[in-house]
Amino acid sequence: MGRDDEFPVVVDERHWLWLAPPSPSATVGQVADALRAYGAVVDGADGSVWVDGRTVARDRPLPSAGVRAGSRWGPAAPPVLPPPAAPLIEVTTVAGEGSGSVYRLACGRHLVGGAEGVALQVTAVGVVAHAGVVEVRGGVHDVEVTVTPLSGPTLAVGGRPIGPAARWPPSVPLTLGPTALTWQY
Repeated sequence: MGRDDEFPVVVDERHWLWLAPPSPSATVGQVADALRAYGAVVDGADGSVWVDGRTVARDRPLPSAGVRAGSRWGPAAPPVLPPPAAPLIEVTTVAGEGSGSVYRLACGRHLVGGAEGVALQVTAVGVVAHAGVVEVRGGVHDVEVTVTPLSGPTLAVGGRPIGPAARWPPSVPLTLGPTALTWQY
């Protein structure tokens, strides 16, 4: 899970990384260089960097460039990642649009939101593209699931809105707008 000095960076709809800026005054170029180390293609043809579908000058500081948690970097293919591990948990939509949908998740971090192709797609009206991150850790009999909100409507676990991150126990609803999800082994 990300630390206080890190924020999530979207490389494509299914892949993202926790990133710690080199300094509070880090530039877009410095972040692009760090992402390139993971194989991400983020540079525009004119030497600028693609962020959220627009080109941004490499020398712009992150705050003035509009970079935020969940910004999408790069128009091109994501880095080559290892194949996913075997599913560890099943997440089921138990209320709202898409009820009955089942998602199988392995250990790792998975985006939840309204964007097509995210690991947990919630298509209810008002749900942002990247609402949060669900992280699955552990083994077959010792699984821990946490949720970190990114933007948009409040995520709640068991009816309680979550702040920076919250543990998501099995069979306890995670709500996003009118949609509720639960998970089991």
